[in-house]
Formats: sequence, C-alpha cells, structure tokens
Amino acid sequence: MQSKKNNMLNPEITVYITNFNYGKFLRKSINSVLGQSFKSFEIIIIDDGSVDNSKKIIQKYKNNKKIRFFFHQNKGLIKSNNFAIKVSKGKYILRLDADDFLEQNALLVLYNEINRSEKIGLVYSDYYNTDEKGKILSHEKNLEYFANDKYSYKPPHGACSLIRKKFLEEVNFYDQRFKKQDGIDLWYKFLDNYKVKKINLPLFYYRQHSNSLSFNKSQLYKTKNKILKKFTHKNKDKKNKIVIIFPVRGPNISSRCVSMLKLGKKPLIYWVIDEALKSKLIDKIIVTSKDLNLISILKKKYKRKVFFHIRKDKTSFENSSYKGAIINSVRKFYPKNTPDIIIISHFNSPFKPHFYYETAINMLELHNSDQIISVIKDDAFMYYRFKKGKLMNLCKNKNFELNMEKDQIYKEKGGIMAYKYNKYLNFPNKIKSINTNYILLDQKSSFEINNLDDLEIAEKVIRKKK
Repeated sequence: MQSKKNNMLNPEITVYITNFNYGKFLRKSINSVLGQSFKSFEIIIIDDGSVDNSKKIIQKYKNNKKIRFFFHQNKGLIKSNNFAIKVSKGKYILRLDADDFLEQNALLVLYNEINRSEKIGLVYSDYYNTDEKGKILSHEKNLEYFANDKYSYKPPHGACSLIRKKFLEEVNFYDQRFKKQDGIDLWYKFLDNYKVKKINLPLFYYRQHSNSLSFNKSQLYKTKNKILKKFTHKNKDKKNKIVIIFPVRGPNISSRCVSMLKLGKKPLIYWVIDEALKSKLIDKIIVTSKDLNLISILKKKYKRKVFFHIRKDKTSFENSSYKGAIINSVRKFYPKNTPDIIIISHFNSPFKPHFYYETAINMLELHNSDQIISVIKDDAFMYYRFKKGKLMNLCKNKNFELNMEKDQIYKEKGGIMAYKYNKYLNFPNKIKSINTNYILLDQKSSFEINNLDDLEIAEKVIRKKK
C-alpha cells in the first residue's frame, strides 16, 4: 500500500478544476474530490480571472497538501486545460468543471477500468443531470461505444472522463484553436489512436444553469463544425464536388409558397441563398422551380452566382415529389461528371447560417454516411393518441426518471438534407438500407416560416437583434 506521503508526491490521478466566476458552486466541486474513496489523487485548481468570491473560497484550502492552485487572467478554458496537464503529477487526468461534482466512488471505478489494459486511453461514464441547486433531474445513460463502429453518429458526453496522461501528450494536448467543444476534438483524436471504454454507472453530476457554457448552442455547433472539418480534411485524399439545390414551387405556381414574402428588407429566398453563397465548399447553387417570374427575379439579383432549372409540370404540382426535379437539375449542370454530394435546402428556415451546410458535408464524409438530416431535440416526452375512445400515452417509460441519451427523440427541422449523390439516385426504392445521420440545429436556426403568423414572429426576432 502506498504511504500518504507517496500519494501526495506521486498521485495516480490529477483532478483539475477550471473556474471562472463559479464561486457559488466551487466548494461543492472541490469537496466532492476530497471526499473520494480513492485517495491517490491531487487537485489542481485554475482560476481564470474570476471577479466573484472564487479566490476567497480557493484560499480556504491553502493548507491542504493535496491541492495546488493557480491564478490566471483570462487565458480561456483550452489554454487552462493544457497548462493543468503540463503541471500535473498524476498518471491519469480528469477535468472537473467548477459547477459539476463527483460521486464518492467515481475515481475508484474509473481507475479500476482504465487499469485493465495499457491500451485504454479514455474511460467515460453515465451521469446525473441536476438543476442549479444540485437537485437530480435525470439519470443520463450516455451513448455506448463500440470499437467496430468507432465513428458513431456523435461523441458521448465526455465530461469527467479519466484520460491517460501520456496519451494526451502524444496527441499534442487540446487544440488551442478551439475555445469550446474541447471534448469532441479529443474524442476524435483518441478514436484514431487508442481504446475507449464506457462505464454504465452515473459517476458525476452535471449541473444545468443559465450561465453554463452549453447554453449558447449556436456558438457550440459552430465550433463543432470547425472540429469536424479538421478531421474530415485529415482523412480524405480529394476534394468532393458539392452542389446545393433549393426546390421552390414559387408563388405563381402555389398560393401557399411563401418564398417571396419579405422578412426585413428582403424575400425569404434571398436569406438562404445569401447564406449559401458564403460557403467555400459549395461548387454550385441551383434553384429549381416552374415559376418563371420567380426565376427572372432571382436571375437579376444573382446573375451568374446561381444556376436555374425550370421544372417540368409533373414535378411542380402541389404535394408532388421534387426528386425528379432535383435529378434533372443536376443532370443539366453536370452533364458529364456528377457531383459527389448534394444538399437539398428549403427556403422557409431563413435563420440557418451557412456553417450548418458545412457541418452536414463534414458529417457525411467523416462518418461515411449516406444521408444527413437537420434536426432539433424534442424534449416533450409526453405523446398521446386516441385508442378505443381514450387518450393513451405513447411513451413506455411513464416516470421518465431514466433519460437515455441514445433514446433521445429528435424532430426533423430546418430543411437541410445532404446525400451522397449516387445513393440519392436510388433512394429509397432500390436501397434496402441507408445509413442516416443528423446534425443538430439551434432553435433559432431551425425556425420555419410557413405562414404570416410565423413571419410576424420572425420579424420580432430580427428587430430584437438590431
């Protein structure tokens, strides 16, 4: 058995806590480590220029020999992560955010698992969601990891993972180009090099509150796209030819088509085209429509920046499939070399920024998927329908105490669909199965305008932004 002195000089685990103005949560976080059943650890606390009472709380632990603390001035999370790893003494590293806290046996369980093999680089677990006061809201069953399908459709929640320090050094620490989503970057690095294991026990408490970094979804998803782009470019040897197509019936063909309704100072169709033009990954932008007046207006606006395809009658009728129009438009502008990827985008979600198109492309390529759809999480767990004269609950789990990440319900929103073109040609009739993945949109980007009421809400959104 190691002596207490050796435990302090050569701890097995370094837990580092990053803090910025989380003084009201910090004590709980620190004490959850000090109270661990596994004792061979050190704590590194890094305060990044807090202006609340954090410093006073940290200094109350100055006589505890297990704790070292450092005060920085706004270096940011990723630089703080790398600093902590470099000064750490432990063989293994665990980052604990200052607003989260650990189960009493968390370090012991994680340590026993990672020590099963020298090839294991990272161990993660299930967790509890809590409210701001620490009250448990749900037991979150994290996504499973399967070695034969390492590029699953998304990384699990990687907070409080135990990581082998020497492997962190081998992959050159955290990438300081990214200020957020550090766990996703690390996940892809480790999938390429080391074994990853999951523990089916909740070992930490993940606090949800209004100041949490995870609340700014748009910025998080934008950073995620940059990370996906990094690994997509690393794993491919040629540039794919990508086309984005906007199928529009047009107001002269369908009275329900709202494409030319003005939001702010420009029609809805301008919003999505303008955004698509910002992407450097897109080879061509095509609008396919039967509405000659709409096409004439768009030609004057965009000239040679956008290509136009006039639909045949049978693909322009209300409620008819536009697949034929999509294929015909591709054949018109790619008579010889067909595109590798097509994106079909709808004009009625005007707030989606162009990086979501790029995220769909990167997901399609990195995960070797056939189809990507844009979705939002559906957090309304109660669904009902009438059966035998009664309103019946469709959900099997009626108490909802166990909220499984892998069983999360998603709703298709935002009107982005990306395909490998050769798959789209035969989808769905000639394909027995299609590998479908998704990209998550933030609520604003997924907002759809289908009528004047929706338009009124959208006008309030852009006025508020000003």
